[in-house]
Amino acid sequence: MLVGCGLAITGSALAGCGGGPAPEDAGSDGGAAPCAVVDGRGGAGRFASIDDALGAGASRVCLAEGDFTPPHAAIERAVTIEGMGAATRLDGSFACAEVAVPTDLETPTRRAASAVVAIHGADVTLRTLTLRRCDLGVLVEGGTLVTDDVVIEAVDLGVLGLGAGTRVSLDTTHVTARALHVDSRVTFTGGVGVAEGASLSMTGSSVEDGAGAIGIVAFDAPSIVIEQSSVTGGVGGFFLRPAVGASARVSHVTVEALREIDVAGTVGVGANVVSGEAASVEDLTVRDVQGYALVARDGAALGVARLTAEDIRDLAVAARADGTIHLTGGSLTRVGAGLGADTGGRTFVSGEVAIEASSAALVAFSGGAVEVEAGSALLARGGGFGGFSDDGGTLSVLGGTIEGAQFGLVSNGGQVVARSVTIRDVSVGLGAWGPVTASDTSLERASVAGATTTGTAPISLERVSFEASGPVWLGGGAHTLTDVTIHAALDAGVLIDEAGSVEVLRGMLADGQGRGVEVRSGAHVSIDGTTIRNNVGAGIALYDGSANVHAVTFGGTRLDATGRADEIRLVAGEGTTREIVVEANTFLLDVPRTCPPGACTLLLGDGGDAQGIVRPNCLVATPGSDDVRTVVDQNGATLTLEGDAGWSTLLGGPGSGLGLDVGTVGARPTLPALPMVGALPSTF
Repeated sequence: MLVGCGLAITGSALAGCGGGPAPEDAGSDGGAAPCAVVDGRGGAGRFASIDDALGAGASRVCLAEGDFTPPHAAIERAVTIEGMGAATRLDGSFACAEVAVPTDLETPTRRAASAVVAIHGADVTLRTLTLRRCDLGVLVEGGTLVTDDVVIEAVDLGVLGLGAGTRVSLDTTHVTARALHVDSRVTFTGGVGVAEGASLSMTGSSVEDGAGAIGIVAFDAPSIVIEQSSVTGGVGGFFLRPAVGASARVSHVTVEALREIDVAGTVGVGANVVSGEAASVEDLTVRDVQGYALVARDGAALGVARLTAEDIRDLAVAARADGTIHLTGGSLTRVGAGLGADTGGRTFVSGEVAIEASSAALVAFSGGAVEVEAGSALLARGGGFGGFSDDGGTLSVLGGTIEGAQFGLVSNGGQVVARSVTIRDVSVGLGAWGPVTASDTSLERASVAGATTTGTAPISLERVSFEASGPVWLGGGAHTLTDVTIHAALDAGVLIDEAGSVEVLRGMLADGQGRGVEVRSGAHVSIDGTTIRNNVGAGIALYDGSANVHAVTFGGTRLDATGRADEIRLVAGEGTTREIVVEANTFLLDVPRTCPPGACTLLLGDGGDAQGIVRPNCLVATPGSDDVRTVVDQNGATLTLEGDAGWSTLLGGPGSGLGLDVGTVGARPTLPALPMVGALPSTF
């Protein structure tokens, strides 16, 4: 309810104080009612005050240029109040209507305040006016407010609409707020607010808030439309909670220059949509925000088309607490992080989206899910990560390009799925400290192509190609590499470590700068139907590892730094038993293989007449290594070494080499440290 005294006009009845001359016919304006002219001085056919004109029953009040005392009490019938010149002002320094407003738009608690214009159950139009110097510009309880070319300045709150059936429609209206009304959830606003069932429509309007509040707030509103408008300053652009079954529409809106304030960890948010209702956003620009650009939470479903976000300190787009965001097209530049989701939130991306992030382009935390949909033209540049998934998070990138990050896609305990993705110019292409699955994906110029270094997280690669990259580094866990192409590797093509296991390795490893496949520290690999050719050093090197090698075509290795060119190399560590099963393979040699007569102790057979294989294959025992024995199956080529690795290579001179060799372990490359990614900051 409104608090006040003085004028109360209901229907066509006149009540209150004053009276005054009959309305002056100032001519019709497109069929508009005659004008009751108020010039502040009175005079023939004119009114001395707005109250006098309203008291005389005027439905259209026209104000000459100058400062006018606004109505003293609630306007309760239809009226249009308009200025006759650009310098027409309703100045609350003369008098303000006494009203009661919520201290928190989510609760019914009220406090005494003052308004330049108070409307109760009436349809009122304000046109070509400036309203200033009260707690709020216009309070509407019931009825409709329409503004056209109105400026509201030097107020705590520009426009407030309350109650079911109330409609606030602002056209070419500019609000400048001066004061701060913020509780622990920042539910009061410095610009425009509707609550308790009131509707809001804004077109071609703006809010400037230097006070640290929110530009536009709509709670439980049955209709929300914001078009071709802007919010500058404060901590929030707009905070929307449509009524049950209702929706909100935002288009061609700019939000900028938001900051954080020291209230319950509140950070700036360009657009915040809450509750389980729907909202659509088109052509939204958010820039220079000390927080988020766009948030959907508490079950809200938000569709976003063509988002432009620039200079966002934290996360540009966040779906939280079961909120859902569908982003179609956008540009996110100079943001802390690009697209994210946590605590049950889901973010979906489609169309052309470009992200330039300092920490991570895509982030999925604690139960959140981020999905770049199939066919999306994603271009993500992340300083730390192209994509990151933490415990319980799910990150699915089903199209696009990730480049220029320290890590391409990383699971740190969450799920990562990559399909039809290009990852290039990164330090680590796929980082798996949790499960990673990739298919139809290419990695170019990655220092380390793929990695698991802790736990038992599996990597599954299918139809994945690696070009000019470091090793596919697989640690503890059971991995599969199917139809994988590794070309021109900078080191080993595949490195299996820390008791990891590759259940299937099938594809092609060619023209690398190191060994084709390297197995270390108790790890195991099953290689089937693979071509390994023209790599520097052994095609398959096992250092305290084991392998099954079936139907592999060895195309000949290139000499390594020692002058060796081994197809298979095996080292058994002291006190260990290692096994390599070699069967049905083809050796297409392009370097000489020689061995002194009588020195050969092992022949690798293919079950036939030993055609097209390494022949001879030479092993010699190091003097004093009596505890080493060999067990050879001619048709399976199983070799078991026990003891202290007392086998050594027999070299016949430059250009010679061995098909199966026992040698020394090589230097091990190192992985870059995983950079830190903090939890998402809190929002109001």
